[in-house]
Formats: sequence, structure tokens, C-alpha cells
Amino acid sequence: MSHWMRDSITQQQGWNQATMLNLMSEFIAERDLNDLFHEWLENVAANENAEAENVANPALIDVHTEHCCQKHGCKYGKDETCSVVQRLGSQNSQCEICQPLR
Repeated sequence: MSHWMRDSITQQQGWNQATMLNLMSEFIAERDLNDLFHEWLENVAANENAEAENVANPALIDVHTEHCCQKHGCKYGKDETCSVVQRLGSQNSQCEICQPLR
């Protein structure tokens, strides 16, 4: 639900945010959607965290951002310190595994 739609419904009904949250919780529980909703919230949080981390230092360029892969890990076997694996910098190109075979 978009913010403007939520705000419009809230104003029309005279509800506050707590009432809206209670109604949404009841709706989710009645339809047995708790697991699906929980998974969606985790995905939203993960995306927001990843965006925040990338915004912190978007211009970081090092050997890892040039060669390592978010999906396949650190090319140098140092996942714990790799700027790409730790999401401190963005992967700049596909790794050898990700590149299509020629």
C-alpha cells in the first residue's frame, strides 16, 4: 500500500497509525500470511541495509571491487575482509564464473 493511500484511508476513517497497524496485523493473521509477511519484511530490511551500506562509500575502488563477486565470494579467499562480500563497496564487473562462456 502506498503512503498516500494509507494516509488517505487513515484520514477518512479518523484512524491513527496504531489502529492501522492493528488492522493490518489482524488481516495478516486471519489469512495465515505471517510467514509470507515476515519474509517480505526481512527482504525490505536487507535491501535497505544494503543500500545504506553502499551509500556510505559508493566510490570505494580496490582490488576486491574489481575482481571479487557478491554471489561467488572473494577471489582471494578473504571473505571476512573483502569489500565486496562485506558490502562496503560495489562489484564493478562480473567474475569469471558469472561471465557467459564464449
